Amino acid sequence: MKGMQLLHNTIERVRAKLNPNLRISGILATIHKSRTLHSQEVLELVRERYGDVVFEVVIKDSIRFAETPLAGMSILQYAGSSEGANAYRALAKAVIKRAPVAPVETKQPVASRV
Repeated sequence: MKGMQLLHNTIERVRAKLNPNLRISGILATIHKSRTLHSQEVLELVRERYGDVVFEVVIKDSIRFAETPLAGMSILQYAGSSEGANAYRALAKAVIKRAPVAPVETKQPVASRV
């Protein structure tokens, strides 16, 4: 949680000095070890503290992630049907769903000369 607090402080400083419109679009739990009590407790604390900002998708720890740089590939290329690859696909869908829809500007038709 200390790392989260440091990140939050950094974001607040950036908002104050550089970009008042900066916002967090989501928090993603990665390298999550679902079998350990500590990981479960940390994830629960983050969800309690940050609520809906935390994505439901969790990227679990896997040896496949360590193997991908050696193979020079992304997890989607190296182990496309793995749990990790599927989690990143689910994350992409969640990000798209969460992203605000930009208004579409429609141009007024130009009257043609007769």
